[in-house]
Amino acid sequence: MKRVFAYLFLSALTVLSVSCSKEAGIETNDNREVVTATVSFKDFAATKATADGDGVAANVNHWVVEVRDVKNPSKIFYREEKDAEAGTKEQTFDLLLVKNQTYDIAFWADCKGCYGVSSLRAAEMLNPAGNKDVFDAFCAVKEDYLCTGNGNISATLTRPLAQLNFIATDLKALEAFATDEAYPNYKPSDFELTIPVAMKYDVYAGAVLESGITSRTIKASEIYGTYSPAADETTLFMTYVFADSNNTKDLGFKFKSNQVGMGADVTNVPVKTNYRTNIKGNFFTGKVQCNVTVCPNWNEPEVEVSL
Repeated sequence: MKRVFAYLFLSALTVLSVSCSKEAGIETNDNREVVTATVSFKDFAATKATADGDGVAANVNHWVVEVRDVKNPSKIFYREEKDAEAGTKEQTFDLLLVKNQTYDIAFWADCKGCYGVSSLRAAEMLNPAGNKDVFDAFCAVKEDYLCTGNGNISATLTRPLAQLNFIATDLKALEAFATDEAYPNYKPSDFELTIPVAMKYDVYAGAVLESGITSRTIKASEIYGTYSPAADETTLFMTYVFADSNNTKDLGFKFKSNQVGMGADVTNVPVKTNYRTNIKGNFFTGKVQCNVTVCPNWNEPEVEVSL
């Protein structure tokens, strides 16, 4: 089976124009300043991740900022969550920080309800499912930010996720070859992917939590993508998995559908944050060449009938 490790266009979020200044509406004292963080998306219009239309962050409606003092990183100094309409491209947070203190500031954006983010040291994927673009999520961390009374922060949010895609290059051939009566018995559905999944991710470290890895069976009932005539292929199944930002890890998995004999048992599949891994090949068919000859000789003895 041909394996493609495809780069996922950086569908980015950008944190812009963060400065220390006193704001009306937030009470300050002599040693605190309001830091305004404006988080916004870049334009995704020209950089769709796939022909299936994902990768544009259209489902993001939930934003989180979390601040920790570097001297006491186990404690959350400040935290805020905001809801917005799906596809909102910008969000603003006002952070009340102490002057001359250094902070790690983590940002997160997702579709609300898909992740547990009470702590961005252990963001948790809730009930992972196949063929669901709502699990697309983004994050970043600004380390060692010193609030001196004024300044600017620039950061880019990218996915803490890899995307696995199972792409068939023979589904159209099967559809064309099988009779109209027979094809419904072979059309794939009810997909199952059994894989060791990292359920938790540390945004500050940019890494999965090894203690959260567990074997899960991720399911989807119908085919994910439409047929692409140009590539002569169909995306059967897609899912998101947490991955490390600095390292590529290899996963093994079992993939199957409701059809007898349809599936794959694969090892050493690379995954990395913000990359797509495409598992591509013939999932349903194998070419069999039939050589047919005619034997012209009659068998003997002949059958004799007397009248």
